[in-house]
Amino acid sequence: MSQSTSTTQQPPSPTARPDGVIAQYPTPAGATVHVTDLGPDTHWRYTSQCTGCPHKDGYRNADTARSYARTHAKKCYEPAVTA
Repeated sequence: MSQSTSTTQQPPSPTARPDGVIAQYPTPAGATVHVTDLGPDTHWRYTSQCTGCPHKDGYRNADTARSYARTHAKKCYEPAVTA
């Protein structure tokens, strides 16, 4: 009798988000735009920051932050900066 040695493939596990990051949007060049919640005690509670270019903005509303982050992610062609 032959024994089967095939294994089932598992889906890739999602990458861990940095602390406070509530959303991530990939760019065409492989960078990521992070939306971060800085907490209720800050004026600009939410920020969006791109890992490929110097783009960084502050927002008071999470939906607005997500919307602008998505828009930036669609048009940013700067590759991710690696340290």
